Amino acid sequence: MSLPRRQTKVHPRTWASGSPRAVWFITSMLGGWAAAQLVLWTFEIPDVRLGLQLDAAGVHAGEYWRFFTHQLFHVNALHFLANVLVFYFAGREVEPIIGRGPFVALCITAGLLGGAVNWFALHGGAVLGFSAVTAAVLAAYATILPELEQRILLFFVLPVRFRVKWIALPVAAAAAVALAMGDFGEVGPAGILAGSVLGWICARSLGFGRQSWLQRRKAERRERDVRLARMDSGEFIASEVDPVLEKIAREGMGSLTRAERKLLDLGREKLVSSHPENR
Repeated sequence: MSLPRRQTKVHPRTWASGSPRAVWFITSMLGGWAAAQLVLWTFEIPDVRLGLQLDAAGVHAGEYWRFFTHQLFHVNALHFLANVLVFYFAGREVEPIIGRGPFVALCITAGLLGGAVNWFALHGGAVLGFSAVTAAVLAAYATILPELEQRILLFFVLPVRFRVKWIALPVAAAAAVALAMGDFGEVGPAGILAGSVLGWICARSLGFGRQSWLQRRKAERRERDVRLARMDSGEFIASEVDPVLEKIAREGMGSLTRAERKLLDLGREKLVSSHPENR
């Protein structure tokens, strides 16, 4: 008989010992700039934001630091909270798994790529926010831990459970719709799409996620090559060469495929190597 749910032991995550210091630093930095932006809003001082946001005038003037600084400001409080909360909760899981170096590299690359893509997609329109980096970290999270269950209180009241794999794709889809409709330009939907793809590629390049058909074929081919190389000449001829010889007897030499011809060549090499006197 199984234990009641509340008595079931919760197994600790094996990666929990890693400290997500980069996540804490970036979250703290964004929080500090959010406080600064609140002060600017309160006293109606837009000059600082206008000097740091990513727009055509700044890029044409050679102010390339805007590809970094535009990430520090957000359109409104909802934009800021969505970015910071998702980044923090996803990043604290991803950083200990992939390591601080790759995590920081992912964040920097996603920020620069997202800014560049937004700038081209919006024809130089103003872009603000950390959305591209958040999307990249979220996509990496969904690729690395797709079956991990998350629980949240919707509107701080309604409990909702979902698996991580079901959150990254809707975010990318919503960004694609917003980009097609021309909405939410300052939020940077093109950058969100670029960040999502980058996060997925990063996680896949580190060996996470399901293998594609091509990757499975390559793995099967490597395993077969290793297995054939370990066979002695007798085993190889009995299991691989004899069926090819039977096919030649039935259908002729012209019916052989390239792979079957390679098997014959390999069988010949094994025979020669096992009986060097027959060379």
